[in-house]
Amino acid sequence: MIAGAAALLSGLSCGEQPGDYSSDTGKIQTVSGFRLTQAEGAERSWSLQGDTAIYLEEDSLVTLTGVFITFFKDNLPESTVSSDSGRANLTSGRTVLWGSVVAENTSGRILETQLLEWDDSLGVFHTDCLAVFTVPEADGVTVLRGMGVTLDTGLGTVGDVQVHESFQAVYSGEVTDLD
Repeated sequence: MIAGAAALLSGLSCGEQPGDYSSDTGKIQTVSGFRLTQAEGAERSWSLQGDTAIYLEEDSLVTLTGVFITFFKDNLPESTVSSDSGRANLTSGRTVLWGSVVAENTSGRILETQLLEWDDSLGVFHTDCLAVFTVPEADGVTVLRGMGVTLDTGLGTVGDVQVHESFQAVYSGEVTDLD
């Protein structure tokens, strides 16, 4: 699964938004207050919202501003992601978010980056950009900072944790002597 998640970023650079698609052909719909929810029966998986959305019908693409996604586990919110902008491919289930991306789960874990991809079929987030991951613990907080991370939508690790480059971990809190 990690190899598949690492292949998500198809040539995008950090801070770079995805390229244009065939906006000259097909039907284009502009929506204010966009909302799309994925559910099986009464169980919600996720809900995607945007302040504004442009839907390119021929490409099954939605480009959003003011993006907010809620992920559900057992029909209860598990985590949220917000970003300045995003583009969702409704056919492939691949969403790219850019500009002040912040993901937070109900346990207080926070991921901050400038470019984040979410693959619905794999259930993972991935970025090759600078990422800051804050993990609250019983006696303090651990802040992990580095280039590239792959996490599940609940902000848990996927497989083995791999350090790519420029990795730094800082723990703040009370360190007790184990004598």
